[in-house]
Amino acid sequence: SWDLRDEIGVYPKPLLLAMAGRDDSIVPPAVMDDVAGHHPANVQIETFEGQGHSLHRTDFETFAVVLERFLKRVT
Repeated sequence: SWDLRDEIGVYPKPLLLAMAGRDDSIVPPAVMDDVAGHHPANVQIETFEGQGHSLHRTDFETFAVVLERFLKRVT
């Protein structure tokens, strides 16, 4: 398993974390809570409730809007 919490906590560049909903995620809820509570301001977390690991396929329209908004903000 991968645990990137330490790296996310100090990541220096803009970062978008597109996360599946809590009930469908491969990330344990405790890890999701930890990341949500301890990330720098340059890290944006978007949770897609009702979507699983392939949320960019199952909810492409919403994912595209979120990604476009993020890219406009950081460019």
